[in-house]
Amino acid sequence: MIMGYSIWIGLKNLFRYNAYIVEYTQLYQDMLTENRVNDRMKQLLSLLQDQSFWEMTAKTKLGYVKEGEVVYKIHHGKAPSMNESVSPKQKESIR
Repeated sequence: MIMGYSIWIGLKNLFRYNAYIVEYTQLYQDMLTENRVNDRMKQLLSLLQDQSFWEMTAKTKLGYVKEGEVVYKIHHGKAPSMNESVSPKQKESIR
């Protein structure tokens, strides 16, 4: 009877150990994922502190232009042929 009880306790502890291993593995993977997210956030924070990042963002998203800069716009689509006339408004948008 004592032998059976010892085996039962041993098996119970083995199953409990295996459950801890599974939980440990999952928590370790979660920790690695959160570390990667943390590293990306640190990179973003360093970008946000960089003046050139804000300058480029203002130019691309808001269309800001510094004084003295020349902006070239490329229009996709059919270009007017030599026989077609271009309106003054279109000429202005091409500049």
